[in-house]
Parts: sequence; structure tokens; C-alpha cells
Amino acid sequence: MPGMKSDSIYKTINAALSHGKRHNRRITIAYLLLPNVNNKISDKKNLIKWFANRDVLINLMSLNNTYSNTFVRAGQKAMSNFKRDLEIAGLKVTIRHTTGEKINAACGQLAGSIAKRPQINKYRRSRSF
Repeated sequence: MPGMKSDSIYKTINAALSHGKRHNRRITIAYLLLPNVNNKISDKKNLIKWFANRDVLINLMSLNNTYSNTFVRAGQKAMSNFKRDLEIAGLKVTIRHTTGEKINAACGQLAGSIAKRPQINKYRRSRSF
């Protein structure tokens, strides 16, 4: 996330919670669940510590298939188990279901396909008519 190198996660969370409180609005946290990255017990404990008893919705997302081999998609069972554990702790949680994946148009897939294309010289002269 842009700006995260200069600000701690705590500052970002506090700013979001403060905004929600000032405007009497629920905050939605989009949480991209990545196996072996942010699906550990300690990650669940942090989410519970930060968002329990607050007007927050955790929107769990799974990675859409892209041309990257760096990360893998969380399975449906992993998503459901993570959701269940957070709900047991009192958090409001939904699972975001993707659309457009079958035609490679889901979030992240279009950018991934563009990134894989050969680079075009952006300084090429344009035609004058």
C-alpha cells in the first residue's frame, strides 16, 4: 500500500478508526488472505486486537489468478476457517466473491496481462493529421 513505508500499520488503523468515528460510519477493511503470508494465528490475533468491539467489517478476499508465481490463492476452506475464527472472536466478516475471473477480467488480472506484454516505446512520435 502506498505510504506504508513512512507510516506504521498502527497509525493507518488509528486514522481509519478515527475517520469512521468522526463520520459515524462503519470502516471496511479489505484483507487479501495469502497462504503462508498473513494467515497465521498471530495475524488473526492482531485483527481481533485491532478491530474487536469496533464498527468494522473485515472483507476477506482471495487472490485472483494472475501471471505471477510469487503468491498463491487461498482455498475456499482456508477462507471459511479464517472467517469462522474471526467471527467467533466477535468480528463482522464477509468473504468477497470474485467475478470476471473466467474471462481474465477480475481485479488484478487485467493489470497482470498488461504487465506481461512487451513494453511499447512511450516516446514514439505520434502522427499529426
